[in-house]
Amino acid sequence: MKRSALLTCLALGLSTVSTAQNDNLPFFSPSVTRAVVVGISNYQNEQIPDLKFAHRDAEAFAAFLRSPAGGKLDEDHIKVLLNEEATAAQFAAALDWLIEETGEDEQAIIYFSGHGDVETKTRSQMGFLLTWDSPHEMYIAGAFPIFYLQEVVSTLSLDNKAKVMLITDACRSGKLAGSEVNGSQLTNVNLMQQFAKEIKILSCQPDEYSIEGLEWGGGRGVFSYHLVEGLLGLADRDHNLEVTLGEIDRYLEDHVTPEVAPVSQVPVTVGLKGEMVAAVDRQMLADLRSNKDQQLQRFSVVENRGLEEEVLAQVDSVTRQQYYAFKEAVAQKHFFEPPGDCADDLYRHLSGQQGLARLHNHMKRNYAAALQDDVQQMFNAFLYATHKTIDPDPEVRVDRYGQSIQQLHVMTSRAGALADRIRRYARYVRQLEVAGELIGENHYMYPALMGRKFYLQAAVEFMSNGYSGEVLPLLEKSREFEPNAAFVYHAFGVYYLEQATLEDKEQGLAFLQKAIELSPKWGLPYYAASVYYQKAGMIELEKEMLQRAVGYNPYSPICQENWGNYCRRNGRLPEAEEALRKVIELDPSYLIAYKNLFQLLLETGRREEAVQLIASFPADDSPEAHFTAGTLHLQLGDLNSAEAQFRQYLQSSRTLNRSQKIGWEWLIHGERELAEQYFQLALEINPHFGGPYLDLAWLYYSFGDYDRALLILTGGMEAFPELLELRGLYALISHFRGFEDEARSQFEAMGMTDVWYCLQLMETGPSVRLDET
Repeated sequence: MKRSALLTCLALGLSTVSTAQNDNLPFFSPSVTRAVVVGISNYQNEQIPDLKFAHRDAEAFAAFLRSPAGGKLDEDHIKVLLNEEATAAQFAAALDWLIEETGEDEQAIIYFSGHGDVETKTRSQMGFLLTWDSPHEMYIAGAFPIFYLQEVVSTLSLDNKAKVMLITDACRSGKLAGSEVNGSQLTNVNLMQQFAKEIKILSCQPDEYSIEGLEWGGGRGVFSYHLVEGLLGLADRDHNLEVTLGEIDRYLEDHVTPEVAPVSQVPVTVGLKGEMVAAVDRQMLADLRSNKDQQLQRFSVVENRGLEEEVLAQVDSVTRQQYYAFKEAVAQKHFFEPPGDCADDLYRHLSGQQGLARLHNHMKRNYAAALQDDVQQMFNAFLYATHKTIDPDPEVRVDRYGQSIQQLHVMTSRAGALADRIRRYARYVRQLEVAGELIGENHYMYPALMGRKFYLQAAVEFMSNGYSGEVLPLLEKSREFEPNAAFVYHAFGVYYLEQATLEDKEQGLAFLQKAIELSPKWGLPYYAASVYYQKAGMIELEKEMLQRAVGYNPYSPICQENWGNYCRRNGRLPEAEEALRKVIELDPSYLIAYKNLFQLLLETGRREEAVQLIASFPADDSPEAHFTAGTLHLQLGDLNSAEAQFRQYLQSSRTLNRSQKIGWEWLIHGERELAEQYFQLALEINPHFGGPYLDLAWLYYSFGDYDRALLILTGGMEAFPELLELRGLYALISHFRGFEDEARSQFEAMGMTDVWYCLQLMETGPSVRLDET
């Protein structure tokens, strides 16, 4: 009955005209109130434990604010963000709206129900509110820092001279990244500190958790449930139709604490106890006390047009349509394309239309938030789904003449995907630039946006040119803006570990250690250190790093996969198999794990299980799954099944890169005719690209058909004179056949004076950049 009484009370309050003498009084004593209400029960990241009723608590509080007792807030005075709506960027945009719209002696309410956490127990880390798209660790990469909230509250209270109420229910239980340092409780400690002169109501003491259950309102948090009932008037001890902070404090302690016993939960209030926080509506209080379960009476609602509708009614039809087109472009993430009709072009045009002046800030906030939301999704994947973008080390094969050639298919097959990834990341860099421009340099989120922008620029530079001279300066700029971001120190660590000197490598390890200190449960720094120790032959340190990575990240596919690889290399085959099967269980699309498990099964003489493993490949009909299955069938000697898989792989997208990739698989397995068939197909698909000429030449060279190799190279050099690798292979073959004059001529055309370039080419394979563009 508790649930029906409260909901009926709120519904009646919204649907009827109260006869109470003070029903027009607002939530606070001044006249205008605005609110941001956030409730998150279902988090995007599966490793952040979901809550049950946080979103329902937010809905109930929003319903209270829309009622006479809460100020009758309309849609222009309240922003409600539930679950997937409550991204970090959307939360920030809503708080920006609160700052921009709230004036002197007005009221601002911020309500947050969800998780809060502190990752490391340091003086500088105040903690984070976990928004819907927060990463499950390394919160600085996407959660909402408490010091941002401090900036917002201080600006509202001190600069805008507004009255501020902050209500948080962010100490819910659950296994979070900061559990070992009591992160949720430490977050509450910092939330209890008064930032300015605001009123605060918190769900529990720092050493407690907030309780939720079905017994409160059919599924609510006990704190939120009694908070709303208290504000509706049950906390009004002196019956003067006003609820003060002291009265709500006493009411919460009298009702929350006994009802959760023997568990301890004592809500906390901060501020002047005599401050009025709610005006009581007589009728709503009477309805609540009567505990009636009655049908809602029909009523006539007075139309209250929102600001957007009001403004659009005053502009011409062309401007109105452009405004709707802008909103649609933002929703569809058409930020920069097509020209003229993209969100950016429409925004810049509409921001100059005076008829829309009252909507300009609204447009700017929504556009900036959408730009950030899109990047955050990519950023989460970039930091955690590393196996989606990392290729296995290319294998070295030996042809029948004893020379070694590298598997070129690894390079050719990834070239198109890499080019696409570079373009996407470059677009994300631009999105962050525009978002930063929109919010301005003085915004509390500006340093984070710029830090990530320079970090992604460094990633683009690395993907384009390797560890060039530009990567390090870009990382330095990123660190200037985000000095406590673990992902930046991880990037520094990887960079220096790839350098030649021992001093650089020691510096790289120091950077990884800093990343671990900042985010002790993020797996990639441990993995990067383990790679270094493996190369250095320090097996025990490699094992330690991998064990820590898996210990902190048992649900991380990449950590499990690398632990499995370690065990396999060191003869711990049962543990290796267990880890690799765990990877597949965690992520059935993780094809590298299938390949490694396949090899392990063959090594242990379990051919039938290896065949069954191929049959268990992902059922999503992904092209890469078909290709991988084809390569494994080749290892089993089942050429017909391999060809069937390769044809399905090619059928989904008939591209040059895929044809080359299949061709190299057949070449590696000595199937000349099939290899030639696919290389010729690649040439047909794109005759304006020189890669297939090089593929065919390698094919003929590998089978001792030197004349034909030189013939195809001659045609390639005529079509692509700038492709030095064609000349290099021509010179190499000429040199080994004793045609020294011809070899020397090609060397000179390449600007080379000796044969070492070609000999190196023989060892490493062609270095041609396979970009169809």
